[in-house]
Amino acid sequence: MAVVAMMSMGLASVNAQAVADNSTKVPFEVASERLSNYLGLGRLQQEKMQEINAFFIDQQRTILSKESEQQMDMLRKAVRGNMQLMKNILSEYQYDKYVSLLNITNQNNRASGMVSFDDSYLAER
Repeated sequence: MAVVAMMSMGLASVNAQAVADNSTKVPFEVASERLSNYLGLGRLQQEKMQEINAFFIDQQRTILSKESEQQMDMLRKAVRGNMQLMKNILSEYQYDKYVSLLNITNQNNRASGMVSFDDSYLAER
């Protein structure tokens, strides 16, 4: 229970930073250093995560910069692709934490009126 509360507090501060920055509309943007600390990544994992995270953020910006009826489908595909890449570099425990982070971020985005998915959860662990 305490872990969930700590995670929620950490996620709220990460999400609040993204909402406060009006120059970004990327719904799933987290600073690599914060993500690394939260997941407890090793050096090699951190390097790979930084590449994956940068690619994911660029994908979201590209998708959101174009008006398209399939924008949400394209964004969902980008999220699923990101999750698969992250699953390949994380331990099962780290991946569970990452999925929880994505799900809570999606719920926070929905509550704050940012781009989000209607599903309750993006993925099951």
